[in-house]
Amino acid sequence: MAEPLWKPADVKKRLNCGLATVYRLAERGVLPTVRIPGTNLVRFKAERIEELLRTWERAGRNGRGRRA
Repeated sequence: MAEPLWKPADVKKRLNCGLATVYRLAERGVLPTVRIPGTNLVRFKAERIEELLRTWERAGRNGRGRRA
């Protein structure tokens, strides 16, 4: 079974941030993207988002990359 892909709006909700932040993190390489061939669509692997959140939590951050 294929790994679930999230839309930017799904990532926005999970990270509790704005869409601009999601796209900025993707542009900087913090959030790896999956490009849908033949379109301008971007998706995110759910496991990578959860992995990023776990990393931020271990670093003592609140999930948005800022100190709690």
